[in-house]
Amino acid sequence: MKNNTEHLVLKLKEIPPLSEMQVLLQAVSNEDVDFQELAKVIESSPPTAARIIKVANSVFYGTTSQVSSVKDAIIRVLGLDVVRSLVMGLAASSTFKPATCPAFDTHRYWCSALLTANLARRLAGIVTIEDAPEPDYAYLCGLLHNIGLIALAHIAPADMGEVFATADQTRRPLHEIESQMLGLDHRQAGALIVAQWGMPEKLHTVIANYYVDGYRGPEWVSCRLVRNCSDWAQQCLAGEVEPTVQPVAIAELKMESRDLNAVIDTAHQEVQSIIDLALLFR
Repeated sequence: MKNNTEHLVLKLKEIPPLSEMQVLLQAVSNEDVDFQELAKVIESSPPTAARIIKVANSVFYGTTSQVSSVKDAIIRVLGLDVVRSLVMGLAASSTFKPATCPAFDTHRYWCSALLTANLARRLAGIVTIEDAPEPDYAYLCGLLHNIGLIALAHIAPADMGEVFATADQTRRPLHEIESQMLGLDHRQAGALIVAQWGMPEKLHTVIANYYVDGYRGPEWVSCRLVRNCSDWAQQCLAGEVEPTVQPVAIAELKMESRDLNAVIDTAHQEVQSIIDLALLFR
């Protein structure tokens, strides 16, 4: 399959988001966009508007009164930056349809993405090292960190079916098997996709490097944060009673144990509501 590497790269580079999502992505990529502008653009896509409103009304956000408009969702519940991140996630959900790859579990994928994003946003607030990411940026990195996985399942379902089967048999990391069998892994694929969609370069860097052992290049703090939040999410989905963050990450990112424990406890209590929330992204 390695001979197909160039073909896969070309296919990844040729994938645009659906036409209505292209307009939305342009809007959310504009750092000067205000909530009224963004609400208007989102409302021009009824399916996206409906999903944003459903997210705002979900158990996870625990609103006391019903949200009935995108503007209301932004102002009262989600905030501008979270809505921007969610639109990017919905763009991926709308564009990639991995149904022809039965081994790919779409619900589990979005559970992992949302759990990672939620913990990353919470932990970013207690990271005291220099260059700590802003919580909303950490959320975006967490939400899209594995976008290459759904992209590869979409464009190469048969090949990825073999990758997943090999992973089940050998228990080797997915990215190692992808590199061996496809010639690129989902991290590289994800970086190509977000570059193709005009997302910030620092996001490409995190997606490409978050799981590289010992990485100390640009955005390494965000990379380390996302990797540990992703590992924590996998522990949750595997049914671990007390999922944890690696002690080395706690030291590297200079997080106080007391603060960390409080954040982990809160995030763990939110797991089921996030699993339910993930159903909106299928």
